[in-house]
Amino acid sequence: MLAVLFLALAIFAVPTIWLRPWSINHFYLRTLFSFLWQSPQLCSSLHLLDVRKGRLDDFSLQQRDRMRKMIAGDLSTLRAYDRAKMSAPDQLSYDVMEWFLQDLAATDGSFGGPYAFDQLNGLHVALPGFLTSQHTLESKGDAEAYISRMAASGVAFDQVIAHARDDAGKGVIPPRFILRKVRADAQAFADASNDDNVLVKHLREKLSGLSIDGKDALVAQASARVEDTVRPAFKRFIALVDELNAEATDDAGIWKFPDGAARYAAFLRGGTASNVTAEEVHAIGLAQVALIEAEMHKILAARGIDAPVIGPAVRALAKDPAFLYPISDAGRKQMIADFQAIIDDIDHKTGPLFHDRPNIGVRAEAVPAFRSKTAPGGQYFPPPLDNSRPATFFANVEDIGAMPKFAMRTLAYHEGIPGHHFQIVVARQQKQLPMFRQLIPFNSYSEGWALYAEQLAAENGFEDNPLDRLGYLQGQLLRATRLVVDTGLHSQRWTREQAIAYMTDHTGDPESDVVIEVERYSVWPGQACGYMIGKLEILKLREQARARLGPKFDLREFHDTVLESGALPMPLLDRVVDDWIARKSAAG
Repeated sequence: MLAVLFLALAIFAVPTIWLRPWSINHFYLRTLFSFLWQSPQLCSSLHLLDVRKGRLDDFSLQQRDRMRKMIAGDLSTLRAYDRAKMSAPDQLSYDVMEWFLQDLAATDGSFGGPYAFDQLNGLHVALPGFLTSQHTLESKGDAEAYISRMAASGVAFDQVIAHARDDAGKGVIPPRFILRKVRADAQAFADASNDDNVLVKHLREKLSGLSIDGKDALVAQASARVEDTVRPAFKRFIALVDELNAEATDDAGIWKFPDGAARYAAFLRGGTASNVTAEEVHAIGLAQVALIEAEMHKILAARGIDAPVIGPAVRALAKDPAFLYPISDAGRKQMIADFQAIIDDIDHKTGPLFHDRPNIGVRAEAVPAFRSKTAPGGQYFPPPLDNSRPATFFANVEDIGAMPKFAMRTLAYHEGIPGHHFQIVVARQQKQLPMFRQLIPFNSYSEGWALYAEQLAAENGFEDNPLDRLGYLQGQLLRATRLVVDTGLHSQRWTREQAIAYMTDHTGDPESDVVIEVERYSVWPGQACGYMIGKLEILKLREQARARLGPKFDLREFHDTVLESGALPMPLLDRVVDDWIARKSAAG
């Protein structure tokens, strides 16, 4: 009997682990957990498979090669299944996985941009950000794992350095203006004393609320790791940045790479989750800019403001002290409190618009000071899978004078409710979906939904003040200009200065914000195009459903259809909505 059981287990386990699993659902699980296993940090963020809590991710060239092989192998295994024999829901899951793996293969396994580091996601900001916001500190073991991760930072930085040097040998070097930002942030971290180091301060603060022994010893160990490992690693990284600076140029776009056009096409496909071309995106952007600015002109004219160019007029309005918080710690705290009030308010008001809702809330916090100079105005961090902490909306209060009050609502709706929070958490709650579809990211879907959420709030009167409406339009205009600027930088060879001038004229954002935006697009090609492309597609599908269903159309059911399928590439979202329309039409 034992021999039979062992043989049966082997027949099931061997293909499931190493070959083609008998069931495609087992293949999906294997693929998901293989990706998760490659990232101890992602496992900690999700509170899933978190058995390597003292480790950091592997940033080595060898790991890059392993990921390439893994992606190619997974794609080959997927295609060994007979899609034609699957049910429609299973065919959809097959197509989602295939699109995801193809995207990764086309961008060399990169979930981000083309560089080994940049000002937004480089290890010099990602490491402190991860440890202070994603690594849980609730026990002595958690604290020891935290210190172990600090100790592992030396190896991690050396891997990034080797990766960047290998890229440089192929002509792939971040622009000089990016290197300047990276160096300044890394130097500020390296210059802080051990006691003032953000990693030590965070550990000390968290330990103060725990009932465990040896707190002082743990803090002393963290301080020692800063001295003997973390700071020296940062200094080696700074030396690399100086080395690369001598070879870098100020060309902002990836057109400068030997295969720049092909790489941008791949990043654009990944960013928009569609097959739209750079030329098409640029033209859509110009048309949307003109459309949105026409409505903004009407609002400004009603206030007696003649604005031949939108940007300067909106900036002047945004400098009115009536719309700004005091530049003080008290002003920053009040802004965060008001963001929380906006989120709580719309959480109640969206009841009539959704059947399915997240089962956990959102808290507003300030972006930590160590990354506030290069962080965007707002960012959303989802809760872990076990909901052991709420989702977090981080607002950047570094330059509190750069965010007028009339711009706050639309930002909170985008990052929080009903934007990213609904899109991410509702998908996670769909236990009927394969697990990978509860978690898989598609940029244009997620950012398109968040931008659609802004419009949904405006359509339902949540921005009834004319200036709140102006703030909403300004947010929409920003995403329209992104289409123009991203394609301008990477396809039409715009300079950084051209892009800054265009956005300064059109968005109304302060130049400091515009610079952050343009430099973001420079290192993250295609990503910024997903917002407007995704929103326009969701709106198109909503209007198609409304026209075809007539009185049978239910907005809540449309939202459920979009959200409960998890993130999808745009062509697959079209199919899902079309199937829903057909079922509704056929119903009595």
